[in-house]
Amino acid sequence: MKPMENYDVLNAAFNFFNRELFNNKLSDCLIVIHRKRSAYGYFWAEQFTGKVHEIALNPDHIRTRKPRDTFSTLVHEMVHQLQQEHGKPPKGAYHNKQWASMMKDIGLQPDDGEGNETGRSVSHRIVKDGRFDIAFAAFSKKYETDLLGSMPNVKKEKSKTSKFKFVCPVCEQNAWAKETAALVCGDCEQNMLGA
Repeated sequence: MKPMENYDVLNAAFNFFNRELFNNKLSDCLIVIHRKRSAYGYFWAEQFTGKVHEIALNPDHIRTRKPRDTFSTLVHEMVHQLQQEHGKPPKGAYHNKQWASMMKDIGLQPDDGEGNETGRSVSHRIVKDGRFDIAFAAFSKKYETDLLGSMPNVKKEKSKTSKFKFVCPVCEQNAWAKETAALVCGDCEQNMLGA
């Protein structure tokens, strides 16, 4: 699959899941392939011109995960968009109770690895025969889902530093902490992103 075809498939997936899981409630969104240390993906509200949201998927994880898991990450980020546009966006905890409820509604069970559904670093499990599981099966019959198959897997040297830079997506304030830290900007109350 050529690099631009990856974006075509991701855009088709966004439109398909928007229709099947969200009743076409989500506005258009820019989908990018971008590295963010240790994250499968992220949602960034109103990233472009103060109106267009961004959903990013990490190519390092796309290469090592099954397509079903990668597309569940896309849908996980789409739930953040749903909450941003049709719910109450979080101020403190990035993954709050409203978000967890929205996830469960579409067949993704929130899980932080310790049984918690909410908090800073929360992933998910796919519910067998849940709404996402059924929708992905239908999507995979129509589209090639093995993204980045033709791209070389570039290994990075491990960083020797114990501190990592984080940036507020709103005011661009910087902070340094351990790579696994979950930082919130004191001025904007937004989750800071690894730079």
